Order: sequence, then structure tokens, then C-alpha cells
Amino acid sequence: MLGEVVGEASGKITNIKVLENAGDRSKVEVSLQGQGKLAEVGITEIASYWQEMRPGRILYGEGGMVWTTDDGELLSWKGFGFGKPTGPGYSASWAGCGSIQTSSERFAHLAGVPVLAEYEVGEQGNYHWTAWEWKGPAG
Repeated sequence: MLGEVVGEASGKITNIKVLENAGDRSKVEVSLQGQGKLAEVGITEIASYWQEMRPGRILYGEGGMVWTTDDGELLSWKGFGFGKPTGPGYSASWAGCGSIQTSSERFAHLAGVPVLAEYEVGEQGNYHWTAWEWKGPAG
């Protein structure tokens, strides 16, 4: 069961690097930068993840984000995701799962909690994600 929204952000892909040339199974690294909110606190984010195309036009990727709050605290998210291309250019729709790491007392309630996210990327590389705390079947 999904719990409360943990956060959301928007931004832009800033770089793509080819890691492995393998035709339709090639692997790339994606870097991005954006801004949003985490637990109602403003954040700036930088992130990178690798992705590859799998049979059936399924995207798979792993990576993480580093968030800096507006007042200087640091948090990170590490996880994996599956997606599908949705159109031309960078267009894709993703679902991700991971967890937040932090030593911040203000965000201690999020440390190690499973976080599920929907991540949409547009043709020109603009993105938006929304993430929810996962409460498990009992809620």
C-alpha cells in the first residue's frame, strides 16, 4: 500500500554517456539536475543512473540521486527502475523503487523506508517524478 507523497521534483537531463555499444542492448549513463520538494522542504538534486534496453522494449536502470535541502542538509536515494519508451527522443515512463539514506534528524523518519516513484521523461529530456512511501500490505 502506498503511503503519503514523500516528494517530487522536475528538471532536465544534462548528459548521456555510452557505457557499452551493443546494438539494441546498449547501455548508457544518464545524468540529470533539478529542483523540487522532499517532505515539504525545498531541494536541489543531481543524479546519475545507467539504463539498458531489454527484450520487449523494456528499459531497466540503476542509480541514485543526491539532494541538498535549501538550508544545506544532504540526503541520497539509491534504487532501480523499469520503464518503457513512450515516444520520440528521450520520452519514457518509469517506475522506480529505492530507499533514502541520511543522517539528518529532520528526515530520520524516511531513512531506509522503501520509496516508490513514477518518473516521466519528455522528448527533450525534461523530467518530473513523484515518490511515495511504501507502507506494505498491512498499511
